[in-house]
Amino acid sequence: MQATVVADAAAVDPAAERRLLVEAATTSLRQLRDDCARVKAAADPNAEARYERIHRERSVRWFTDHGGAWNLHARGPAHLGAGVVAALRPLIDGAFTKARDDERYEPEAAYAFDALVALAQGSSRAPGRREKYLALLRVDVDALRRGVVETDGCCEVTGIGPVPVRVARDLLGEAVLQLVITRGRDVASVVNLGRGPSAAQKIALLWSQPTCSRQGCDQLWTHAEVDHRVPWADTHRTELAGLDRLCRHDHRLKTNDGWALVLGTGQRRMVPPDHPDHPDHPSQAGRDPP
Repeated sequence: MQATVVADAAAVDPAAERRLLVEAATTSLRQLRDDCARVKAAADPNAEARYERIHRERSVRWFTDHGGAWNLHARGPAHLGAGVVAALRPLIDGAFTKARDDERYEPEAAYAFDALVALAQGSSRAPGRREKYLALLRVDVDALRRGVVETDGCCEVTGIGPVPVRVARDLLGEAVLQLVITRGRDVASVVNLGRGPSAAQKIALLWSQPTCSRQGCDQLWTHAEVDHRVPWADTHRTELAGLDRLCRHDHRLKTNDGWALVLGTGQRRMVPPDHPDHPDHPSQAGRDPP
């Protein structure tokens, strides 16, 4: 699958192929797809025409397969799909909470299906109210001014993908947007003395860690818990550099079964408590994170 995704992007921008092949060996499929989407968007001479084509070809199709299972496939502009996800999100969270209370553990996709059915059976919001969702808009100021993105520019909604500048301008009135100040590619450090991350730290995490911190996990930030690398009880400080994001499954592995991410930052392996690379293993004593 990775080879197909890279080949698709390389057909548009051959110069990016080597970098994408290296990335494919270390990142998750979702992250690779996101990066390939950026490459294709940057090489597209007419992003507006691409957006209009996707909008014209928007569709929802359903069918019952030979096994008797009902299937649904939807395709359309990414930012409009984000609005659908925003409507499903509270229902998914509710299904997850109920399952946890009942000591049932099912895949996130199962709760999403239940949420879709619940949404069809009765709206989760007041009639006429437009759904709001949190979005991080990453766009070059110059692109926003001139209305187009140059080859090395950026105009995307984190967790959704590249969008035309016109759509980004429209989103300014549709979403709750936050400004993230960076130094190069790094988010400026923010420290909080409280146990949990501050609002500013949460926004910075959404920008810097859009998916679960376990290597190979594709769960987006909307499904993740904020986790301290060093227990807060030991430091009484919540620093951006010491936080990870773990999906519910991996957070449960850490909390209930003692698993942990290996020392380091960014996406990395998660290992059981008896593994020699576990941070609490005797072989790791005295080692500082790389």
